[in-house]
Amino acid sequence: MSPQGQPGSVTPHPQVEGAGLSKVMWFCMIEIAGNVVSWGLSYYFFGRAFPLINIPEQKLTPAQASAVLGPTFQTAVSILPALLLVSIIAFAALTLGFRDLAKVDREEFSGPSKLMILMIVGAAVDVVVAIPLLNGVPALISQAPATPGGPISPAFASMAASEFHYFIVITLGGILALVGIIGGLIFGLWRLGARYNATIVKVGAIFTIIPPLNVVAAILVLIGTYQAKSRLA
Repeated sequence: MSPQGQPGSVTPHPQVEGAGLSKVMWFCMIEIAGNVVSWGLSYYFFGRAFPLINIPEQKLTPAQASAVLGPTFQTAVSILPALLLVSIIAFAALTLGFRDLAKVDREEFSGPSKLMILMIVGAAVDVVVAIPLLNGVPALISQAPATPGGPISPAFASMAASEFHYFIVITLGGILALVGIIGGLIFGLWRLGARYNATIVKVGAIFTIIPPLNVVAAILVLIGTYQAKSRLA
């Protein structure tokens, strides 16, 4: 029985559990900071890119469309590495937190701690592959047929094949990330809320997959984890 009377636990170890909960709190704080950074970067970069987009009234040629949309894709590529770095740091902290809690309750937290690694790998693969994919979109557009049903150039066919391969890799990475999100992030936080009778953590776990409520999920989990750690102390 756990300190809160939940089944499936071994003898409580406040020091280990406290360390695990502290890492979960660090995950929440990094996530909150990451949201602020992503909003700031998006506002700064896209705010600079959109004024450069000048769409004339006449029909655009593929080359003109590529020139018009180029700044937007370049902006997305500029933001992705920063978002990836913040996400990896946050998810690594949560993974270590689950590992600490698994020392006390292996049955509940061992699985989520391992599946979190899949989430990190999947997210990293998606972002790394998304960079060349986004970089290649303007060039692909510029090589598109000028008229619907027109002849397809060898350059367009080659670029389209490369973009398709990138898309396949991103899909596989997305599957890994989805498995990690469900089995690691959501179930892990839900079990944390169940172990410490922290309903607010359970709510935060559900909110992580409901846009735009996922924005407040980290705040809810932070509050609930802090309360659980206080009761543990």
